[in-house]
Amino acid sequence: WGSDPYNVTVLPWNASAAAVAAAVDVATGFKPSVLQRSIRFGARTGREWVLDYSWRYNNNTPSFNAALQAADPSTQTGTAATSEAPAGASLTLQLSRNASQPLGGTFTLALGDFCDAAVVQVGESEDGFRAKINALPGIAGTSTAGVEVQRMSDDARFTYTVTFLSLAFDVPELRVVDSRNVTGSQPSVAVVTLQNGSSDAFYGPIPGDFLRVPVTYNNTVQLEVNGVAAACGSTYETSLSLPPGSAADAAVCGFSHSAAVTPTITRVMSFVPVNASSLVVSLSC
Repeated sequence: WGSDPYNVTVLPWNASAAAVAAAVDVATGFKPSVLQRSIRFGARTGREWVLDYSWRYNNNTPSFNAALQAADPSTQTGTAATSEAPAGASLTLQLSRNASQPLGGTFTLALGDFCDAAVVQVGESEDGFRAKINALPGIAGTSTAGVEVQRMSDDARFTYTVTFLSLAFDVPELRVVDSRNVTGSQPSVAVVTLQNGSSDAFYGPIPGDFLRVPVTYNNTVQLEVNGVAAACGSTYETSLSLPPGSAADAAVCGFSHSAAVTPTITRVMSFVPVNASSLVVSLSC
């Protein structure tokens, strides 16, 4: 590998793709993805290993040479009986293409028709991307709320999935204002809407207040249990001349005044001067 004559790795002529990738990684520190396949040259067959390096390595991977180790006729009994190359075999190396220019630079995003834009670095972190989107007009979120961002990347692209959390409607689509500063091999920046927002709200379970109905009957009260609106399962429809079991039965909480159970003030005793602002009132029924 490279110019070091002692940096040599010996592989069998039928080495697997995993074995080739591991040997290259150990010898050079650059691990490629390897595809092994069988090929045919006329009446002859052969093996081919295609080494593909990540674009992040650019063109910094070391060069290497390859040579066949001659087969020992005394041990070779068949083309697959030994790890040495069969008689008459040849080996060639070919560079298919140079590495692509790595992605880099910046691009500019805006929300809908707003003029204010955010400059985003290619490969921006999720937190950095979220903070810049949150700062755009019409979103007014913070670095931790308002927008959720998930970043995915591979050897060819960066993908940011943006979800607007604090805005209960269909926000304008993000648009690419300028991508001329993005570097790479024929780079492009695009925005695609995966799902439109909606102002329709779904509640589960439905709050009790949403189930309240207006009551136009006299002598009714509102019932709450632990601060939550509740219904009365009473027979108040009798006094209202309502059909038994009607819908109003469950909704109306009847109230009737009874003098017999209403407290009356019988006397007022003052334990402080009359001109003071505190009185003790005794109630008796």
